[in-house]
Amino acid sequence: MQGKKKYLLKGDIREITGRGKLKDLFAPVDISSLAAYRILFGTAMFIEIFRFFQLGWIKRYWITPKNHFTYWPFDFISPLPGDGMYILLIFMEIFALCIALGLFYRTACSLFFLCWTYTFFIEAAHYLNHYYLICLVSFVMIFIPAHRSLSLDSKLYKIVHSETVPSWSLWLARFMVGIPYFFGGIAKLNPDWLRGQPMQIWIQNDMDFPVIGKFFGEPWLYISFAYAGLLIDLLTVPMLMIKQTRNWAFLFLFAFNLMNSQFFNIGIFPWFMLCSATLFLDPGWFRKLLNRLRGKDFWPLVYSKEKADFAEKLSRRQKATLAFLGLWAFIHMTVPLRHLVLPGQVHWSEDGYKFAWHMMVRSKYGNGNYTVRDRLTGKKETIDAGKYYLKWQRFKAEHTPDFIWQVCRTIKNDYLNKGMDVEVFANISMSLNGREPQQFTDPNVDIASMPRPVFPPSWIVPLQTPLEKRVLPDKQAEMEE
Repeated sequence: MQGKKKYLLKGDIREITGRGKLKDLFAPVDISSLAAYRILFGTAMFIEIFRFFQLGWIKRYWITPKNHFTYWPFDFISPLPGDGMYILLIFMEIFALCIALGLFYRTACSLFFLCWTYTFFIEAAHYLNHYYLICLVSFVMIFIPAHRSLSLDSKLYKIVHSETVPSWSLWLARFMVGIPYFFGGIAKLNPDWLRGQPMQIWIQNDMDFPVIGKFFGEPWLYISFAYAGLLIDLLTVPMLMIKQTRNWAFLFLFAFNLMNSQFFNIGIFPWFMLCSATLFLDPGWFRKLLNRLRGKDFWPLVYSKEKADFAEKLSRRQKATLAFLGLWAFIHMTVPLRHLVLPGQVHWSEDGYKFAWHMMVRSKYGNGNYTVRDRLTGKKETIDAGKYYLKWQRFKAEHTPDFIWQVCRTIKNDYLNKGMDVEVFANISMSLNGREPQQFTDPNVDIASMPRPVFPPSWIVPLQTPLEKRVLPDKQAEMEE
């Protein structure tokens, strides 16, 4: 067949027999790995949203706060009134279930993405890396045809059914899993982490941990933990890509995520990432597993002896797909590195910290107060920020310049509503990774009159305290409280 190239669908990770050309991204591969991922993702989201109801997080994060910290330029986003947030999350449960079942899949993915991203943008102080990851994954799944088999859609609509998907679908899903690991490792390549901080701070209160807890105060152990986390992040994807090291990678990932689930309150994230690692297995692993459990004819391996043909020349649609994939990859390979061109220390100033997969790499505790001065009379007054924000919000605000600016603007607007024009000052000290606290904000700057910080603001005092100047563990625990 002239002008065509034949590809034999294989089970191995090297599923494409071409020579690495761009058109190889459109070669067909077994769908079963993506079908499994669709089921796991939908199930995980169903469980996670159920936890919002179970733990009272809907009220805590979206209903109770008087004010919310916002993302620029999405300051206009606010919670739904009345019981709207509860109703919204009920619908999100339905959308997650539809994703898992593969029912009205693309519509369910689109609606889930819109709803989840909306809730994500309501409260910036509730930022978590895995919530951001869910935004991204739910978006790309709109385009990944993971519903073509082992789904209700494939049963209801025969035109949907297929036992293969284009190779780019699988590689895009793998890319989204690999990005957090890779940049999580890059973020750990900083002097504090390489010296065991803040790992020592995190584990020093878990001395009662079974078997190894008694060693948590030993430098060799917390430094070993720090380097193990670094290596796992950097090497996970390469080890998963190589068949000979894949089993070891899964073993390390299981131990790593088990430890994370015990030490840190990060919900389903460790287990979700472990399940997502199955994308790097043989693309036909799920089909083979079901056939082994249910009988070899449960999900026939009809593709195993077939050859799939596709055009040598890319179509306009395929070129558009490649353009989208290239742009998507470029954005997510560059945005996490923006802190490299910004002045200051990223874990101190927070500029370039969010959306960059700096996962559990720093420990910060702040303390201070806000003061207003009447421009007309010169009278000063210390303000209790608790009038405007909840305790958990203030904890995040004390070490994030953009949040400090928002607190100052909220205070100023409140006084303007009372007919008073005031200046607002923030006098906040900060401890980074156990250092002795130092001044974080310039107490003489009227922050409320300053523009919203996009780059490191001039009113943030640069980090000057070396790691050698550290507070004692009991004092650190007191600061954390």
